[in-house]
Amino acid sequence: IERVHLPFDEIIKELQEDLSHNPLSRLQHILTRGLELIQNDEHTLRVFEIVCLKVEANDEMSAVMVKREESRQAFIALIEKEISSAIQAQLIRADQHPHLIALAYHSMLDGLIYNWMLKPENFNLMQAGQVASQIFIDGLQAAPRPSASLT
Repeated sequence: IERVHLPFDEIIKELQEDLSHNPLSRLQHILTRGLELIQNDEHTLRVFEIVCLKVEANDEMSAVMVKREESRQAFIALIEKEISSAIQAQLIRADQHPHLIALAYHSMLDGLIYNWMLKPENFNLMQAGQVASQIFIDGLQAAPRPSASLT
């Protein structure tokens, strides 16, 4: 288990030490750095494939699964913190729920990675991630839409 190094563990540590950019820039950095590692570093990709696609639920692998869940929770908490900071800095609308946004952002990122690992030749992971992240952030900054009437 000590040899298992999940890609976002390093990024979380880097970001916790770097407060030099605004929260949305840090969020973009998380995404760019993580996808860069997964797409370009053979070892990181191999670890990610094993942990995400090839892990059997058995006693041997339970420690790996615990570490994966701890890393996932820490990553979501970091995203939530950046979203809360962006709301406080008035970079995004204040009428939003940071934890739900963090879950949605993480799910978007996780889905991109998963789909890319299934067929990497279908799209450039970094490019797709940057576009998806920008669309996501633009949506957080947009004016709220009026409620649609269901009648």
